[in-house]
Amino acid sequence: MPRSATIRAAIATVTLAVLVGAAVPEALEAQAVRATILGVVQDISGAVMPGVTIEVRNLETGIAQSVITNTQGRYNAPDLAIGTYEVQASLQGFRSVVHKGVTLRVGSQNVIDLTLPLGPIEETVTVTRESPIVETTSSAVATTIEQKQIADLPLNGRNYAQLITLAPAVTTVTFAGSLFGRQTVYSVAGGRPEGQAFLLDNTNVANFWNRAAGSGVLGTTLGVEAIAEFQTLTNTYSAQFGGGGGVINAVTRSGTNSVHGSAFEFARNSKFDARNFFDDPAQPKPPFTKNQYGGSLGAPIRKDKAFVFVTYEGITQSLAETRIVTVPDANAHSGLIPIGGVLTSVGVNAAVRPVLDLYPLPTTPLGGGVGQLNQVDSTTGHENYGLGRFDYTLSAHDSIFARYVTDTAYLFEPFSGSNLPLWPATNRTSNQYVTAEERRVVSSSVINQVRFGVVRTRELADNTGEVSALQFFPGRMNGTVNPGSGITVVGANQLNPFDILQRKYSVADDVYWTTGTHSIKAGGSLERQETDINAPFQWGGVWTFGSLQAFLQNQPTSVVGALPGQDDAFRLFREWDVTAYVQDEWKPTGTLTLNLGLRYAPTTNASVAPGVTLVDPPRSPAFTPVDTVFAKNASLKNVDPRLGIVYDPSVDHRTSIRGGFGLFHNVIAPCG
Repeated sequence: MPRSATIRAAIATVTLAVLVGAAVPEALEAQAVRATILGVVQDISGAVMPGVTIEVRNLETGIAQSVITNTQGRYNAPDLAIGTYEVQASLQGFRSVVHKGVTLRVGSQNVIDLTLPLGPIEETVTVTRESPIVETTSSAVATTIEQKQIADLPLNGRNYAQLITLAPAVTTVTFAGSLFGRQTVYSVAGGRPEGQAFLLDNTNVANFWNRAAGSGVLGTTLGVEAIAEFQTLTNTYSAQFGGGGGVINAVTRSGTNSVHGSAFEFARNSKFDARNFFDDPAQPKPPFTKNQYGGSLGAPIRKDKAFVFVTYEGITQSLAETRIVTVPDANAHSGLIPIGGVLTSVGVNAAVRPVLDLYPLPTTPLGGGVGQLNQVDSTTGHENYGLGRFDYTLSAHDSIFARYVTDTAYLFEPFSGSNLPLWPATNRTSNQYVTAEERRVVSSSVINQVRFGVVRTRELADNTGEVSALQFFPGRMNGTVNPGSGITVVGANQLNPFDILQRKYSVADDVYWTTGTHSIKAGGSLERQETDINAPFQWGGVWTFGSLQAFLQNQPTSVVGALPGQDDAFRLFREWDVTAYVQDEWKPTGTLTLNLGLRYAPTTNASVAPGVTLVDPPRSPAFTPVDTVFAKNASLKNVDPRLGIVYDPSVDHRTSIRGGFGLFHNVIAPCG
C-alpha cells in the first residue's frame, strides 16, 4: 500500500503474566472485535450437563442469542455486542438459573459457570454478581478503555486516542509538519511508531502513512461521543489481528430501546491563559479562542429490532503566536559585517539584494551582524466530524449494521514556510469511513459474519504566499534561502504542495465454530487499495549558505531543486492485500487453555505509474522505467504463528498464569 516507505519488520514477543484478581483493579481483556460469554454448566453434584439451553440477552437492546451446552457441559456464545447482559440456563427437570450483572467489554471473554438445582423448570434461581475481572482464557495483553473513562478523563481537545497511553509499554512520538500529519503517533513496546492497526468496527482506518487515524490537519482523533469502548492490544494477540505489534480496536455506539442523547460545548480563550514566555510584555497578549461543540442522539426505531445513533462534533479555533525572527542588522544590509572584531565591507551581491531586503531590521541586536525581532500572526482552523449508525435485527438468526463517518478539517498557517509570515499555507483533510456487516447465527455452534468496508482519506496542502525574489523556477512556487549564521530561513514550505488521495475497498468473512473443547475462529479478507499522490518535494528550490558573509557574496554551499521538465511527482499506486487466519481456543482440561493461531497476510507487488528507479545504485547511469514498486515481493513470506498458554488454577477464576509467543509483520509500504 502506498504509505511511507517502511522496511519489513518482524517482531517476536514472549509474555508471561501472573494475575491475581484481588490485586488488580482492571482486567486485561482477550482479543476479539466484540465479546464472548462462555462457561460450564453442572448439577449440584458437580457433574457436567450437556443439552442445556443457554440464552444470553442484551438488556439495553433486548436482543437474545441461544446456544446449547455440548457433551462436556461447555457453552460458548461469541461475537456479542458490548453492553449489560443476563445469562439464563434451562433444562427440563431442573430449575432455571439466571445470572445477572454480566458486563461485556470490547474484546472480553467472560467466564460464567452455572449450577442447576433439581426442580420444576418454571422455578428460577437468580444469581447477581459481577463476572470475574481476570482473563483466564486468553494470553493476549490488552487494555480496555470504557465509555465512562473516555467521557470523564481529561482530554485536551477531546482526542480519545490520547487514552492509548494508558496501556503499558505505549509511548508517544510526534512528527512535525503537515505532510506526515500532526496526530500523535504511538510506539508499542519499543517498536516503530507505525504499522499498528487502527480498527473502527473491524475496519482499518489508519491514514496513508499507516501511523494514525483522524485529522492530520488539526492533529485530532474525534469521536468521544461516538466510541463505545476501545481496546489497545499490545502483545501476543490472536491471529485474527495483524498490525506491527499493536492494535487499537474501537467499537462505535449504537442505539438502544431507550432514547438517550447529549449536547456540549467547550470553550478556551487567552483570558484564561498565561502569557507565553516569548510574547512582548509591552504588547497585548496574543489572542486565542477555541470552541468545541456538538451532540449525540440514540433511539429505537422498532423496539428490540432496529436502532439508530448519530453524533456531530465541530471545532473552531484561532491561535495567535509570537515567533522569534533572527535577521541581518542594518550594517549587514549595507554589506558591513564584523570579521575578527573589525567591521569590514564585504559588499552585497546584486543577486542577493532582493532576498536581503525581505528581512526587516532587528529590534534587539545580538552582534555578529544579526539581531532579533518578534512577529505575531494567527493560525486559524476548523473541523467537522459526523457519525451515523443503524442496527437492525432481521430475525433470531440474522442481523445487520451499517456505519458512516465523515471528518473534514481546514487549517491556515501563516508561519508555514518561515517565521516571517510572508509564505502562509492552507491544509485540508477529508476522511470518510463506511462499514456494513451482516451476521448470521447458522446454528447454536456456528456464527458467520460478512463485512464490507470503504475507507477514503485525503490530505492536501498548498502555499498561498509568494514574492518575486524567490521565484527560482518559472511556474513553480517560491523556493527557500537559508543564509546561515543562525538567520531565519525565508521562503515557502518545501514539503508543499502535496495531494494524497487513498481509497480502500474491502470484503471480509469471519466464522465462529464451537465444537467439543475447541472454539475456532477462521476468516479472511480481500482489500483493494488505490492511491493517487502528488508530492514534489523541494519543488521551488533550496539555496543554502554557510555563513552571513557567504550569503552576502552569493557563495552557496548547495542548491537543490528539480530541473525543468523533471519535476513530475504525480504517481498512481494500485495493489491488493489478502489476509487469511485461523485461531483455536482449545481447552484440553478445565483449567488449561491453549491459544493456537496462524495468520498469512501477503500483498501484491504494488503497480506504479509512471515508475522510474535506479535499478543498481550507485552504478546505474540513469533512471530505469519500472511497473512495480519492488523488485521482489517479500510479503509472500508474511506467515505469522501465534501461541498462547493460560492456566486457571482456581475455581473462582480469580487467578491466571499466562504466557504467549507471536510473530508480527508491518505492512510493506511503497511510496513515490
